[in-house]
Amino acid sequence: MNHTRKLLLLIALMLGNLGRISATSLGQIQNHLDAGAPQGAGSQTHIYLPLMLSGACPPIQRGLAFLDARYNPAIGLLNESPVVAPNRYWLTNDNALAAYVFARLGKPAMSGTLRASMRRYGYDSNGFIDVVWSVPVAWPPSVERQVMLLKSGTDEIWQEFHDTDIRFLDWREYANLGFLGALNEHSQGRTAQAHEVFAATLSQFNGIGFRDKAYRTHYETYKLALALYAGATIHAPIPSGDELLTALLGMQGADGGFVTLYRDLQTPEGDANTETTSLALLALDAYGCKTNSPRNVGQVEYVVLR
Repeated sequence: MNHTRKLLLLIALMLGNLGRISATSLGQIQNHLDAGAPQGAGSQTHIYLPLMLSGACPPIQRGLAFLDARYNPAIGLLNESPVVAPNRYWLTNDNALAAYVFARLGKPAMSGTLRASMRRYGYDSNGFIDVVWSVPVAWPPSVERQVMLLKSGTDEIWQEFHDTDIRFLDWREYANLGFLGALNEHSQGRTAQAHEVFAATLSQFNGIGFRDKAYRTHYETYKLALALYAGATIHAPIPSGDELLTALLGMQGADGGFVTLYRDLQTPEGDANTETTSLALLALDAYGCKTNSPRNVGQVEYVVLR
């Protein structure tokens, strides 16, 4: 092992001892550095690993337990929700999001299981939700098309497509699309545009939730999560960050899941589900679990020079 590799492994071990990266991430670094790949002048390898700057986070652990409980080994997927739709299984967005959450939060085996199941059923992406893990998508997004792919007894496998000719030309009026749009700009290296879109969307927050074009009588919890996750991911100022975090944490139930709707900060309503809980966990991991806590930078890039 050359000096560069020894130094990188030492740094990784130090970060591991400080609780900054997981044992899984340490193993990935160790395996890569021990692989003895051929040397080449000027060549390099990029390894992306999650940082865990917020330390132990009980809400994240409870949320992961909720997601674990959604898993049906006979289907190989997580169901939509325990009460409203226990027999419905979405490839995207639910299981694609959950697979990313498990991979990011140190549960690669479950992530791999879900990805294998999604591929077996035919789809593991939809050209829309992929932007959450920094894959650029066509924008404005197409209006969704939801299709049941398979029915076995009472169990149904569904996929959400974004392939129609009808597009959300008014996407800036929807908080969820605004935050996803900011992530899309960021994924293409357009930092100024990402920050502009994010700030404009965040201005729709009224201290309780996002009263955007979709609002009728209830606020939607996942928009709180997207605000925190997008802002932390693109390194944008989030002046209302702690208010958003307090509101989001108030929507976590005793089972660890995050309920989908609320009328006010004291009145959560609806069933907790896989999609909302997955986005909430990403938000807590990216922003942090406590108010006035250090921001998590999302991921660190190790560049291994050869």
